Amino acid sequence: MIGAMLGQHPACFGMPELNLLVGDNLEEMSFKLNQPHNGQLHGLLRAVAHLVAGEQNMDTIAMARRWMIRRMSLPSWRIFDELRQMVAPRRMVDPSRAYSLKPDALKVIARACPGASVVRLIDTDNAGASRAAGAAQKKQAALSAFFETFPAEQVADLSVEAFELAPRMTLRKLCTALDLACDDAVLDAMMHPEHSPFSRLGPVGANLGNDPEFLGDPTFKPRMAPPAEQSLARQGDNQPG
Repeated sequence: MIGAMLGQHPACFGMPELNLLVGDNLEEMSFKLNQPHNGQLHGLLRAVAHLVAGEQNMDTIAMARRWMIRRMSLPSWRIFDELRQMVAPRRMVDPSRAYSLKPDALKVIARACPGASVVRLIDTDNAGASRAAGAAQKKQAALSAFFETFPAEQVADLSVEAFELAPRMTLRKLCTALDLACDDAVLDAMMHPEHSPFSRLGPVGANLGNDPEFLGDPTFKPRMAPPAEQSLARQGDNQPG
């Protein structure tokens, strides 16, 4: 959801989950993710269909699959950069959740995109659960180690709890951290992730590309905060952009 909202910023282009940087090439990416029916490729297929052909249907998905096969042995960073150039001068937003689940992906990102900005989601509500699960704890440790080596000026923290209570204020702070202009019109656009061309189920053969729950209902529904917190949110939202 947050990735799709950031992708609605006029200076950005929000992609579906590309998953490209999970491995050093597409073949390795497919092997590491190992999802049924090649679901890990749906986002990439939809992105190529949209950017190259201008629409997403069964014919353009077939074209995108041929495009992908021709690049199967190319380094992932070259394919990533090719897509980035297609949307330039806008900044490409890749919301792939797999990057936080596959520790090796963090190393590929560091090598392939040394100047990239990374948004770190901080969810304090799940902190206890993460400590209780050994596998989750190891992944969290790997993430923490990665962020320690990443230049501090390229990491933007976003509190999930703060976002739920005051989404506009939190998005404004995120834009500032990413050096993106932000005013009320920009925030209005970001509050509508459903306007993304990848916010709904795609055509047969590439229907996913994001969290199925989000694809089923991509509209943002603000959580109602207690009166005192609502007052603070309104005060923060009145800050000049």
